[in-house]
Amino acid sequence: FFPANFQPERSTVPDAGLFYDFAVILQMLDKTLPKDCQLYFKEHPRTFLEPVARDNPRDIDFYLRIKEMCPRVKFINWDFDSNILIKNSTAVAMANGTTGWEAIARGKPVLTFGEYWYVHAKGVFQIASLQDLICAIDKIQSSPDVPCQDVVDYLRAVETVCEDGSYYFIDNVEERAVLRHGKQ
Repeated sequence: FFPANFQPERSTVPDAGLFYDFAVILQMLDKTLPKDCQLYFKEHPRTFLEPVARDNPRDIDFYLRIKEMCPRVKFINWDFDSNILIKNSTAVAMANGTTGWEAIARGKPVLTFGEYWYVHAKGVFQIASLQDLICAIDKIQSSPDVPCQDVVDYLRAVETVCEDGSYYFIDNVEERAVLRHGKQ
């Protein structure tokens, strides 16, 4: 399992709710994953960009707390290629973020502890409790791959409910007004 992308990403707070603290997610994973399953942690690349914010919650105590709570966690350098981690993972766990979509697009299941636009895609398990996590892990163990066709079908479904972006250009103002208000 490859837990990815934790705040200080702006979408994690508030979209991950109670799971804004990735230490909580890691502890839950540590308790529920099979003992022979390795757990990798990679920070979001912007976490340590200069200048590092004074209120950055990522100090040495944060990582020591994680290591104490979850001894099997292995830390991955923030600039290591996430695509390699995804490719070699069983699943990706995260608060929320783009890495989850990258995993689904590559046929890997995702455990998301927050809200994101793809939470209803097949292979995405939205986790709100320990019981949700246990059920998701059982499903992933019995069916570890997300079929490519499921990803394509989800994208087609998303496309059908999205507005055509071309209607947001200034030269389409009159046409948009007709469509929205039925006026000619």
